[in-house]
Amino acid sequence: NPVASLALPELVAQISVDNGAPSPTRLNPTRIYFENSSVMADDIAGLEDGGETSVLLHMYLKRPPSCFSSGGEREYSKRILEFPDRASQQAWLQRWKGMWGRQGLASVIIIVNPVGGSGTGLKIYHKTVLPMLQQA
Repeated sequence: NPVASLALPELVAQISVDNGAPSPTRLNPTRIYFENSSVMADDIAGLEDGGETSVLLHMYLKRPPSCFSSGGEREYSKRILEFPDRASQQAWLQRWKGMWGRQGLASVIIIVNPVGGSGTGLKIYHKTVLPMLQQA
């Protein structure tokens, strides 16, 4: 329930990201804030229990525009979040499920027009869409 999740207070923990030094990391209903960056909830495919004290954060981040691209394409990225103990790791996972967790499996139908646009529909499906669905 998205409305109920907005009432949940922010969760803060000292977390080591990708084997770096521990720093305050905040989780709220709209994003995760790291020391020097943040990730919007819409960009997160899921959090996975990495065992013991770690969590794997799976994301599909939008690439910024560049000389070679107009941007907006999504690229898979993974971060390892290391918690000081199992209790704080489990609290984080439970809070995430309460804020962003899905209530069950979703069914989807995908229709790909292989000749639409520039004719790259199947390539985009196999390179971007299918991996995202498999990850979810």
